[in-house]
Amino acid sequence: TFGGPDLTDNCPSTQNIVEDVTADINQCGIGTIFRKLNLLDTDNTTILRQCVQTITITNDTPFLATQIQWPLDLDTTGACVITDLNPEDLPAIYGFPTFLGGDDNCSLLAFDYEDKVFSTTGGSGECAHIERTWTVINWCDQSTGSFKQFSNTDPGGPGPQIIGLTNSVAPVIDPQGPKIVESGNIDCESGTIEITRTATDDCPNALDWSYTIIDAAGQLVGAGDSPTLVDTLAAGNYIVNWSVNDFCGNVDNDTQVLNVISTKTPTPICINGLSGMLVGWDSTGDGMIDSNTFELWASDVDGGSYHTCDNDIVLSFTPDTTVTNITFDCDSVGIRPIRLYVTDVVTGMQDYCSTFINVQDNGNCNLLGTLVAVQGEVHTEEYEKVDKVEVELGTTGIVDMTEEDGLYAFEDMPLGGGYAVQPTKDIDYLNGVSTLDIIIIQRHILNQEPLESAYKMIAADVNNSQDVSAIDLIELRKLILGVYDELPDNDSWRFVDEEHDFVDVLNPWLTEISEDYVITNLSSDMTIDFVGVKVGDVNGSVIANAESNKIEQRASRLGLILDVKEVVSSNINIRTAQISSANYSDVTGLQGTIEFDAEQIEILDIVGQNIVLDVTNYNLTKQSEGWIAISYDGLPQVAKGGDDVLFEIIYKVKSNDDYAKPFRMTSRVVKSEAYIEGDQIIEVRMAYEVEESIQIVSVSPNPWIDRAVIEFYIPQAGTGDWEFYDINGKVLYKMSNTYEAGFNTIEIGREDIQTSGIVYVRLITDQGLLKYKMIVID
Repeated sequence: TFGGPDLTDNCPSTQNIVEDVTADINQCGIGTIFRKLNLLDTDNTTILRQCVQTITITNDTPFLATQIQWPLDLDTTGACVITDLNPEDLPAIYGFPTFLGGDDNCSLLAFDYEDKVFSTTGGSGECAHIERTWTVINWCDQSTGSFKQFSNTDPGGPGPQIIGLTNSVAPVIDPQGPKIVESGNIDCESGTIEITRTATDDCPNALDWSYTIIDAAGQLVGAGDSPTLVDTLAAGNYIVNWSVNDFCGNVDNDTQVLNVISTKTPTPICINGLSGMLVGWDSTGDGMIDSNTFELWASDVDGGSYHTCDNDIVLSFTPDTTVTNITFDCDSVGIRPIRLYVTDVVTGMQDYCSTFINVQDNGNCNLLGTLVAVQGEVHTEEYEKVDKVEVELGTTGIVDMTEEDGLYAFEDMPLGGGYAVQPTKDIDYLNGVSTLDIIIIQRHILNQEPLESAYKMIAADVNNSQDVSAIDLIELRKLILGVYDELPDNDSWRFVDEEHDFVDVLNPWLTEISEDYVITNLSSDMTIDFVGVKVGDVNGSVIANAESNKIEQRASRLGLILDVKEVVSSNINIRTAQISSANYSDVTGLQGTIEFDAEQIEILDIVGQNIVLDVTNYNLTKQSEGWIAISYDGLPQVAKGGDDVLFEIIYKVKSNDDYAKPFRMTSRVVKSEAYIEGDQIIEVRMAYEVEESIQIVSVSPNPWIDRAVIEFYIPQAGTGDWEFYDINGKVLYKMSNTYEAGFNTIEIGREDIQTSGIVYVRLITDQGLLKYKMIVID
């Protein structure tokens, strides 16, 4: 391009020219080229002659601001939001800068922009406008030697590009009627309310919503900036004010009624034991008393009925809310059942309570008969009185509750009435129920030791199927393990009138057993006694009344000690507690509550080893509360060696901390006890390989009458001093002895403790002092 050297030589065939080029050119192609031409000798090693050519490259036509066509201003009504006005979304002359010339190899052009967005006031129809400042950079400007910047805001420039967004179409909120929310929550709150509103607009995705919630008192109780209202409100009436705008000053508003209605039934409360005397009066106006009546109003019977949510209520004597009074006359003398209906004025929800009134004669009624009484006693098969039994005269609403004496009575009953005396008790399902009952029922099913009375057969029929089968064992174990809080579709107690004649003791259902006693025509005082049968209790261990002094008979032998050995797997967080026992002799079953720290331990499985134990024997569903229940029954077991594992607890610890003694056997939910041959009950406890302090393990039985065995543990052999004293600190008895290390027992008798009530026990050894409490009864 730039020519070659002009050479003169008498030997042209020997000319050898080599070109050496050095360039100093920037990214724009501007700069200097140095071209060296070297004449070498024939061996190409020596430069004979040299010349240098300098080439300078410049741009004679630099890029100028006048060569820029800046984007033009634009007013648009077709966009909905500012983001719709990006340069790439606009027509060409409004989008990017274009160049009229100068965009060649001697220039390197680029451009960018910056927006300032200005909102407008409502009502103008203009949503917003943009001031867009453009910048063009020539990175190869000849005059500066580097870059030069141009802007549409430079002096002499057109100024920033103005882009206006205009919209005069207002959104319209789609109609939606009043909203009614019903809730039966006891706290009168609605639960989560969710209301979503919509609107029609030419820009439906660019709407700004807000709402306020106003209560009946005109107070603001809620607000939000969404088309969806999510809130929880108390029962009452509200107004929701909705507002939507399109960011262009176009607004629509709507007012919506919101009613939160509590559907919880009102709570009726009756006054019991009312009485009223007939009043004589002149009904004809002839001066003679010719009528004897007594008027009772619903408000007279009301003991404070209410609605949890303060809804207005009305009182009546029938479901018809207009029946608010009853008139009694001479035919009504005696105890009369009545119902008080309480009705929610808002929802119509209704409930009632039952009571009675004793209508008394004023001496002017010539009664054809006299008033009589229906009364009786409720006791167990062993003649223990049963308390807290509701005895009702059929569906009349007349109810009496037995107390510790087991007695009920309905006095002043008019002759000739028909009634069904119905005792019921449906509380405390586990009272008297244990794994020992399962063992006894199982022996009956296997015909090893049949139950000896019809009442025990009824108790063993747990599912009330009029048969005793393995299903009853399954249902009873679920109750013991806490799978059931109560037995499905069944009362805790069943009652048989004492005069019932069982045709077959082992099949009491051959004769129809009704849990009520029907009186067809009350003609005299009646005494109707009932035998109460605690469902599931076949060994008679139920505590039938609050004053019962029944003592659970426990064996005098040492309790069952479950030794725990911790085994850590290759995964340090998965561990196994191996349960064994050195005194597992003649054991027919056991039960208890295994407690642990639920925040640190998760039980994965329980696996039987030397005893048959499966998922029917334990309940893992409550382990989040820190306990599992266990109930096991099996054939009498011979003594096991201390290394014979009975069962294993496989568990996971939730951190790498060392949890010493993670489990303990308690009676938190299921009473901790084991059973040996002869249906004797012994204590159960867990022990770890290292015992660090003295312990009084148990007093058996406790409470006790004649004798008791105290089981205790001392880690080192030595002397133990015993002191027994009453609640006033008076010492009742002292003794001292030397004991071997480990588990020991002493026996204490009534000849030593000549008192009753609470007795405190104190054991003093070289390893420490321990206190315990036992109860001595007459």
